[in-house]
Amino acid sequence: MNSKPLTYDSLKTVIQYMDPNTRILLSSRVPSIAKIEKLVPLRIKNLVIGFHNIRINETSYGYEIYQVDSTKNVPVKVSGINLLNHKLTCDVDEFGIRDYITKAGGMLPGNTGNQEANLFGEYDREVIPTDEGRLQKLERILETQKRYLLQCRHPNNILGSWNPNFREYESIEDWEEKIKMMEHELLPFQNRRNNIRPKFEIHVTKRQEDSPHQVIERVNYTGDLHKAEERIFQFMFSKRCSIQVNKLQINLGCSIRFPSEFKIMAKNLNFSGNEPSELDLLIPILVESSFPLEKLTISKPFSNSMNHEIIEKCKFLELEGLVELPLLQGLRNRRVHLEYQPTTFLICELFIVLIRSWIETNKPLGTCFTFDTHQPKRNSIQVLTFVKNRISEEVYQFGCIKIPMSNSTVLKISYRESEESDDDDYIIEMAVVAEK
Repeated sequence: MNSKPLTYDSLKTVIQYMDPNTRILLSSRVPSIAKIEKLVPLRIKNLVIGFHNIRINETSYGYEIYQVDSTKNVPVKVSGINLLNHKLTCDVDEFGIRDYITKAGGMLPGNTGNQEANLFGEYDREVIPTDEGRLQKLERILETQKRYLLQCRHPNNILGSWNPNFREYESIEDWEEKIKMMEHELLPFQNRRNNIRPKFEIHVTKRQEDSPHQVIERVNYTGDLHKAEERIFQFMFSKRCSIQVNKLQINLGCSIRFPSEFKIMAKNLNFSGNEPSELDLLIPILVESSFPLEKLTISKPFSNSMNHEIIEKCKFLELEGLVELPLLQGLRNRRVHLEYQPTTFLICELFIVLIRSWIETNKPLGTCFTFDTHQPKRNSIQVLTFVKNRISEEVYQFGCIKIPMSNSTVLKISYRESEESDDDDYIIEMAVVAEK
């Protein structure tokens, strides 16, 4: 057997075709080849940067805060998205109280006369002005839930058939999980009441596809989860000659800190944010050759404006969610796909207004908007029939409508079967084409 070591160039070739997760692990475990590994472009098919999570292809890396000296000696997660009240927590104080509560003054959430939800995400009509009073009320709610659960577990129980608390959940296991979450949410306030300052750690976890999470590192929590996040980015991506990503997905639910040397080349971007200005955060990390983007998907369309250079210059814009008519009229992109625009929009006056605005503004040749109806063919025929009855100057042909425009172009409205759906879903297409 030939045991001759690989040459420098041969080693670079081998590294080039390795899975990116294997490369990151290899670089951290074998310092002798770390420098060579970083000289080889890192190619990633899908890179997702989300809420305290980084996913590289099919492998996810999470980082969350845990209280590690709880009464049951089981780590309790205290950061992330709360499934009871849907609040996002990034940091906690010395007792474990979530940052969204601390920023609001530190008092337990509750009804102050404006129908605010309590800590469990429920609306309570009773106005309780004191923190201790609210805590006691929540503890009573928790005890009531536990009693109902015990009754439903009893072999002769008849309550499960009528108890509204039980009907709310799919199974007793789900109910048990909710009670556990309620206990975890109360724990920080009980810590504060009893002057207990527990220990917190950041657990870095790894998960491949559907496998369980595996803790790969524990770090003492010092009050800033995003500082640890920045170190994780540096560990994975710093000092690399090139990072090439086919599809980049970024969810801005909290302030992500990218290291200054984090630079990637990506042609397809899936973005979730609140305002177009948040796209400015991506400009420092995307190399110049990324623009114009081949495809930009915005998972939550902005409500007030779509004005941003990245949006306007992308070659293909996909919008997921309801887009209001003024925003649709203001889009300057040549190719736009609307994934979840309701079918009712296509059979009401708003769609006619959009059609007429294209005619009046002489939309340029090649402009094409598609609407995924998620409905069978008969609904698309209904849309064309509606347009035919509302527009007098159209030319109706089988399966499409052609409306004359200036400059020897026509607005063609047609339907076709969706290529990306296994169901009988159809797409409505409106496109400016050359007059024949």
